[in-house]
Amino acid sequence: MIFMGQFIMSTTLISPSAVVKWHPEHVAAEVLGNTVVMSIVQGKYVGFDDIASAVWRHLKEPQPVVALSARLADEFDGDSDLILNDLINFLGEMLTLDLIVVDSIPASTKSDAVEA
Repeated sequence: MIFMGQFIMSTTLISPSAVVKWHPEHVAAEVLGNTVVMSIVQGKYVGFDDIASAVWRHLKEPQPVVALSARLADEFDGDSDLILNDLINFLGEMLTLDLIVVDSIPASTKSDAVEA
């Protein structure tokens, strides 16, 4: 994910049972079928492709990661284990960028930013 000139490598692990939702201090808009999210507080924004935009739309209502993964597997007719793994990684990146709120995550988290 490219964000403000940096590639974010997240090792933040989110449990499949964790409940996730949009961060309340962000504004999002659809632009040519994709989503752009802006942090009003931080003055930063990120653009999502079509799949990431679908994830974002589903995060409007709080839900467990495993339920979101099942919805995406149905929507995109994909392998549920692969989608769950990719979703957990993507949500970790979103959490690192403060784009989402997670109800419960493991105690040990770490993120590193590497210049793009």
